[in-house]
Amino acid sequence: MAISLVENGKKKEGFIDFTPYFNKIKHKLVWCLAVVIVAAVASFILTRFMSSSYTATATVLFKAQSQDISPLPRLENYDSTRSDYYETKYALMGSRVVLDAAVRKLKLYQDSEFNGGDNLDEATRIHNAIQALERSLTISGVRTTQLVSVSMEAKSPQKAADIANGVAQAFIDYSLQQKQNILLQAQGWNEKMMDDLKSKMEHQKADIDHFLKENGLLTFRSMDGYETERLGIVINHLADATQRRLKAQTVWDKVRRQQGKPVEQIISLPEISGHPQIQDLRIALIQTRRNLSEAAKHYGPQHPKYLQAQAQLQAVNVQLGQVLGELFNGLRQQYQIALDDEQHYQKMLNDQKADFQALGAKRDQYNTMTTALNKTEELYKSLYQRANEQKLSESFSVPDEVIYDAAVPPDRPSKPQRGLLIIMVTMLALALYIMYLIVSTALDKTVNSLSELKAKTALDGSGEFPQLTHLENVRQIFHNVLYADMIHSLRLALLNQRDNPATILVTSVQSRSGSSLIAELLAWSASKSRKTLLIDLDYLATQGLSAKFPQHKQGFSQLLNGECMPEQSVVKLDDKLDFMPRGKLSDSSLLLLTSERLPALLATLHQTYDTLIIDAPALSQAQDSLLLVAQSDMTLLVVKAGELAPRIRKAEQRLQSAGNSRVANVLNQVREEHLETQEGKRLLERQMHELIAPK
Repeated sequence: MAISLVENGKKKEGFIDFTPYFNKIKHKLVWCLAVVIVAAVASFILTRFMSSSYTATATVLFKAQSQDISPLPRLENYDSTRSDYYETKYALMGSRVVLDAAVRKLKLYQDSEFNGGDNLDEATRIHNAIQALERSLTISGVRTTQLVSVSMEAKSPQKAADIANGVAQAFIDYSLQQKQNILLQAQGWNEKMMDDLKSKMEHQKADIDHFLKENGLLTFRSMDGYETERLGIVINHLADATQRRLKAQTVWDKVRRQQGKPVEQIISLPEISGHPQIQDLRIALIQTRRNLSEAAKHYGPQHPKYLQAQAQLQAVNVQLGQVLGELFNGLRQQYQIALDDEQHYQKMLNDQKADFQALGAKRDQYNTMTTALNKTEELYKSLYQRANEQKLSESFSVPDEVIYDAAVPPDRPSKPQRGLLIIMVTMLALALYIMYLIVSTALDKTVNSLSELKAKTALDGSGEFPQLTHLENVRQIFHNVLYADMIHSLRLALLNQRDNPATILVTSVQSRSGSSLIAELLAWSASKSRKTLLIDLDYLATQGLSAKFPQHKQGFSQLLNGECMPEQSVVKLDDKLDFMPRGKLSDSSLLLLTSERLPALLATLHQTYDTLIIDAPALSQAQDSLLLVAQSDMTLLVVKAGELAPRIRKAEQRLQSAGNSRVANVLNQVREEHLETQEGKRLLERQMHELIAPK
C-alpha cells in the first residue's frame, strides 16, 4: 500500500524543462547580436542630444544631543536613539517651509531655470521655484551615521553647489529659529504661571491663619505639639500611679491572706518584719518568753515571778496585736490611695484622648492646607529658577545641525552617464528580446524536436529524420552512412529483434509529412536482413509510391478482389525487397479495406515475406489508417516537424482506440540544429567540421 502511494506520488510530480528556451535562444544568437548592436547605436545617438547636468552634495551633521556650552541645565532635550528620529529630520529638511526659505534667500524665483517664466507674478514664480527645487533636490542619510547628504542637480556646477549649501543652511536657520521661538514662548508661559502661583500662595497662607484663629490652635511644635506634650505627661503619671498601685496591691494581698494565723508567722513577713515597732515587740516577746520559761523552771506556775512573767507576755502580745492592726490598716489605706491616683490619671487620660481625637480632623485639614502650600512654593521656586535659566540662555542658542562638508562645484557632469545609459538600454533591449523569445517559445505549441515531443505531448519518439533539400533516388540516402544509421536505428526500435513476421502500418498526422518516404526507407532498411514487401495503400495521394510505376496496372486492389495473381501485382526492387502498388480502385477505399478477404490476404503474403510495410494516407485525410490498425502488428505515426502538439496527441489517441497494436512515433523533416539522437548529433558535427575545415 505504501509503495503504491509513493509510485502514484512520483507520477504526479512535475518538473520544468528549460531546454526549449535555451535552444531557442541559442538558435537566435545572431538576432540577439543584431538587437544589441542596434540598441547600442540608437542609445549612443540619443545621448548625444541630451544636455549635461551637474550634481553637488553638502554633508550635514546632526548632533546626537544638545551641547553644554553653559553650566546651566539644558532647556531643550531630545532622544536621538529613537528609530524614527533621523528619518523625521530628513523629512523636515525637505519640507516646503525650508525650501521656501531657501528659494527666497537664494532668490531662485528670479532664475529662469526655476521660476517657469519671468512674466509671472511673484507668488507663482516662488511656487514654481519650490516645485523645481523639490524635483532636483535629493536628501539621503548615510547609513549608521549622524550624517545626511543634500544633493542638488542643476545645469551649472556653481549653482548646484550654492543651492545645496543654501538648502542646508536654510534648514539649520529654520531649526534654530524654531528653538528660539519655543524658548520665548516658554518664558512667557513661565512668567504667567509664576504670577498665578504667587497669588495662590498668598490665598493659601491667609486661609491657614484664619483656620488657626477660628479653632484656637497653637503651632507649638506643629499644630498638635501642645496637646501631644500634655498627653505625654499624663501618660507618664498614669504609668507611675499604676506601678504604685500594683506594688501596694501586692503587699496588701499578701498581708491579708495571713490574717488569723499565728503572730509569729505574721511578723515573719518581709513587709511586716521590717517595721521598727514590730522589731522591738519581737525582741520583747522573745525576752518575756525566756523569763516565763526560767520562772516555770525555778519557781513553778503558782509562784509570783511566774505569774509576773506570764502577765508581761500577755501585755506584749496585746501590744503586738495593736501594732499589727495599725499596720494592716495602713497597708490597706496605702493601696486605696494608689488605686485612687491611678483612676484619677486614667480619667485625665481618657479626657485628653477624646480631645486629641477631636483634634485629629483639624490636624488633617491643617496638614492638607500646609502640604498644598508647600507644593505651590516648590513649584514656584522651580518656575522661578527655570525662568532665570531661560533668561540667561537666550544668548547661548546653538543649532543642533552643522554643515560638516560644504558642497563644491563638480568638475564633471553627473548626467547623462552615457556609458551606463548605453549599457542599460542595450541590456534592456536584449532582455526584452530574450523575454519575447521565452514567451513565444512558451506559447509555441509546435513540436520541432524529440525533446519537445516528450515535453508537449508526453509521447516518446522512436526516431527522427532530417529535412532533405533535394532527393533524386531513395538509394542515395543509404549512400550517406549517417542517414542510413537513422533509418536502421528506427527499424531496430520498431522490430526490437523480432523474429516473427511483422506488419508495420505507416501513417501520418497531416498530409505532406513524408510518411511515404519513411515507409520506403524503412522497407529498404528491413530488406537488409529480411524479405520485405512494401505495400502502397494511399489512394488519396496523386504522387505516391505507385506513381513511380505508372505502367504497372495490377496492384493490391486487384489482388484483394481476386482479379490477378500475387506475382502479377508485385514489382521487384531488390533481392529481398518487393513493392506492391495500390492498383486501380474500382470502389470506395473504405469498402476495400473492410473486406473479409483482407486478413487472409495478409496472412498469405506473410508466407512469402517476413515484413510487410503498408503506406497509408494521413489521419487528417481519411479513415483508411484506422481500418488498417487492427490488421497491423505495430503502427508508425510520422510527425512532421512544426506540427501542433494537440493534433499529435489526438492522432495518437485515435490510433490507440482503433486497435491493440503498438503505436510508435517518428519525427520527420527535422531541422539539423534540432536533431537530438546520437546519429543526428553525428550528422551535425560532421557538417560543422566540413564548414570549419579548410578546403
